Amino acid sequence: MITVPPRYRTAVDEVRSRLSGAEQMLFDVLCLSATLGQGLPQDDINYQDLKGTLNPRPALMRGLRRIVANGVPVTEADWQRAGTRLARRLTRILAARDLSARDADGRFEPLRSLLSFAPSIIGVDCRVPTHPILRAAWTTVITAFGAVHPSKVARLELPWVDRRRLETLAREARRESRPDRDASGATPGLSGRRLAVDPRLVSAVATALNEPVEPALIARYVFYSRTGDYFWPHTDSLLVHVNVFLCLEHHLPAGSGPPSAFLGYRADGSVERFALNAGDAIAAHTQGLVHAREPLREGERVTLLAIALQPARRTSRRVRRA
Repeated sequence: MITVPPRYRTAVDEVRSRLSGAEQMLFDVLCLSATLGQGLPQDDINYQDLKGTLNPRPALMRGLRRIVANGVPVTEADWQRAGTRLARRLTRILAARDLSARDADGRFEPLRSLLSFAPSIIGVDCRVPTHPILRAAWTTVITAFGAVHPSKVARLELPWVDRRRLETLAREARRESRPDRDASGATPGLSGRRLAVDPRLVSAVATALNEPVEPALIARYVFYSRTGDYFWPHTDSLLVHVNVFLCLEHHLPAGSGPPSAFLGYRADGSVERFALNAGDAIAAHTQGLVHAREPLREGERVTLLAIALQPARRTSRRVRRA
């Protein structure tokens, strides 16, 4: 059995006690991956840093061998079927819980919170795993999250964000960018904050995703500035229902190959890839969509403005007050 942090043990033990065979082993793989995922840095992330003691791959494979050491040998098809059954079970368990509720410390439901870290390790290279057990575990968690939080990604048309306004937004972002530190997460300037509550943006997202939304009053910069900067597969906080990513700047030296892109992973193994140039924008349900950013190529730099939206409510007083 995998040892998980104390906060998650009761929830994990409750689920594990209902499982056996390959399903139980897959669940243990997910818990192992999630526990390792919690130890990864959450900012200033670079692909080249995943070496030596920071490389989670050996620990994952050692744990995987321990999990299956005493199990009954199964075929790849058996693992896939076990993953399908486990995904249905996890979906039922999570769907029956109030995932939006938080405890006295402000933390969300523990099982969902723990499992959200699993894709970061299983797909740490931003690739869909080919190992049959890891592939089954990967498909399981993506299927469960997709069922509990149906997700969609769509490009946005924002014609009022013209060249002049885009330059203003980019200039504000440059004030926060520093070559000696990671500035991702910084609050945007005045123009960025205005865009975060702009009714035209809200309308564009609602049309693209076919869902009424409103500002969540959360916006931040995301900077990728060094060769190898990236973000492994993950889901976003439940505070973020929809994330809008507006590309403010994207520099790519000539002849350096295709640019890095936003990746969205689906349960069937497909990967949706969105390369964004300056002025391009996408909207995504990132609390349910496992997504990532490909590592930057040599000389490449990307600056994004991330704006959160939430499901529309009956009153708009909060928006007017903002």
